[in-house]
Amino acid sequence: MPTPRKKLIIFLEKFKKQRRLLLLILLTVIIIAVLFLLIFQDRRNLPSGITRVINNKVLEKSAEKTLKYNVFGDHFANDLSINSSQTTFYYDRVSTAYSFLPLYTWQNGDVCSDKNCGLTAADWSFPDFNEEYCLKSGCLKVEGKNIIYKNKNLSLPSEFKGKEIVNISLYPLKNDWLVGIVFKAGEEERGIAYRYNGKTFSNLDTNKSLNFISRAGYSGARFGFGGDDNNYIVLFGGYNLVGYQFTKDKIIDLQSFLGLRVADGGFAPVIIKQNRGQETLWYICSRTEGKPKLIKLWQNGSESVKGVLSLTEALLNETDSAASVRCRAGEKAGELELAYENNGQTKIKVFEDNGFKQDIDYVLSSKNIFLDKGEINSVNFGGLLACDNKECGDGTMKNSLQFLVSFAGQKYTVANLNRELNFPAQSRGLYWQIKTVRKNTSADYSPWIDGLTAISYSWR
Repeated sequence: MPTPRKKLIIFLEKFKKQRRLLLLILLTVIIIAVLFLLIFQDRRNLPSGITRVINNKVLEKSAEKTLKYNVFGDHFANDLSINSSQTTFYYDRVSTAYSFLPLYTWQNGDVCSDKNCGLTAADWSFPDFNEEYCLKSGCLKVEGKNIIYKNKNLSLPSEFKGKEIVNISLYPLKNDWLVGIVFKAGEEERGIAYRYNGKTFSNLDTNKSLNFISRAGYSGARFGFGGDDNNYIVLFGGYNLVGYQFTKDKIIDLQSFLGLRVADGGFAPVIIKQNRGQETLWYICSRTEGKPKLIKLWQNGSESVKGVLSLTEALLNETDSAASVRCRAGEKAGELELAYENNGQTKIKVFEDNGFKQDIDYVLSSKNIFLDKGEINSVNFGGLLACDNKECGDGTMKNSLQFLVSFAGQKYTVANLNRELNFPAQSRGLYWQIKTVRKNTSADYSPWIDGLTAISYSWR
């Protein structure tokens, strides 16, 4: 049993430990109190405006956590998102693009007893494989899979050594010929296009960038040419339709105008070029049996193609649904003669292209594209696929088109592409419009609108 002295010593040791703990607790409380006073004093000395900014930033960060986002594009593969009752632009379901309303007429022509109405196949822009084209320097033709110049068999360019030739196409310019050679490459058919001057073959693909390749397993790819020395088009008709326009020192890829629906599984193309005033018109026909085609390209008075329009449906409706159609240039620009067989006779239809209807206030208007529940916070539109008489892309908004948005589908506000637009509170809809901003004096002019590929919005 501890003595009284030992009990006192034990008590004093416990008191010392408790006193240290009490001092530590008291010191902690004092430090916290000082820090609180310093923070409060610093906050109190801030200007009221800065205090509000800090508060708003906190609120914004809190709000951002609740925002949802959506990104998509519309290539107009159909017109389901378009308000047809408000839209006055013409929708082409084959090229899946919008333009002014096309104007054209059809007239009945001759009825012939023979297939070509007394003309050669070349007159109908359907040269036979052995068709001969004569220029000042001599005559060039194809016999089977050989090219004959001045009655002598030409040696093909070295890149065809050991290759299996599928077919060869020719087209005469003023002093030269365009030559397209298709060959086998495994399961693919590929092509190389040349300009031949009577001495040498000059490959048109100087930068090795032209994509004359058909889909694997497809057979029957063929070149088609049209134009003149300073402005011609080369088409490669495989499963896809590949095309390039050659203008002086430029090569322009026409792929954006030649989609899968235009190609329709592949056909051998024929190209007819016509000039009317400042406008250049191009018409593409087909020499493939069972694949009648009538496709229009136009340049809007510029140096290169600015739009495409399929008139094949109109062609079929006007030719008793003929399975095959042959075409050639008419007597004046914008006129074509088309021949088709019906009940053992060849009938001629004359197509007259009158351009586009100009006296309409054109508008392309969407339905509500906000299909989620909640309120729109902001939106950004970009990636406009469109062309006018000056350029293609977003730049058309500086020249010929105007873009507008609305949150209710009633009052529209002019907006800029590729800029974020903040919507007012309780905005539960999202609509857009494209309008023309000026009239054009040329009947052959039309903008071409192919899609909005970058639409993004946030909502809560």
